Amino acid sequence: MNRGTKVPRPEYQLPDREKLLFKKPGTAVANEEILIKKIGYGFTLLEVMVAMSIIAIALTAVLGLQSQSISLASEAKFSTTASLLAKSKMAEIEAKEPEDLTDDSGDFGEDFPGYIWQLTVSDVMFDSPANLFDHLKQVDLKIMWGESEQYQYILRLYCFAPEAG
Repeated sequence: MNRGTKVPRPEYQLPDREKLLFKKPGTAVANEEILIKKIGYGFTLLEVMVAMSIIAIALTAVLGLQSQSISLASEAKFSTTASLLAKSKMAEIEAKEPEDLTDDSGDFGEDFPGYIWQLTVSDVMFDSPANLFDHLKQVDLKIMWGESEQYQYILRLYCFAPEAG
């Protein structure tokens, strides 16, 4: 096809409903037109209320999932950070002599605000062999976050302290 040639357009035909608008009053078709205008094609109040309630239920579910997602993300962040802080603190503890270990607590400074640690050292008691518990210490490290200590991470280590001799 050349650019200069025009393509013939099909003639536009009105749909049946639009043809009703051009009928003369008093005919059977005009009476149908009046019924269509009275019934209308809009939404009823009941339909709107049902639609609004469905939207409200859907939004409530979406907001609930969003809240749960934020909570799980916060929990995952704590688990990751606390395990790395516990490993770091445990490395410091393992570098010390087992006889020098005592109960202690503190925080991780400005780098990790809100995170605190608590160290508990206790002797281990066994029934047998009799002399083993004299040389074994249980070290519990608890990492906590939040004012209500909602999140806690506990790491346990056993240290063997041979006889000095």
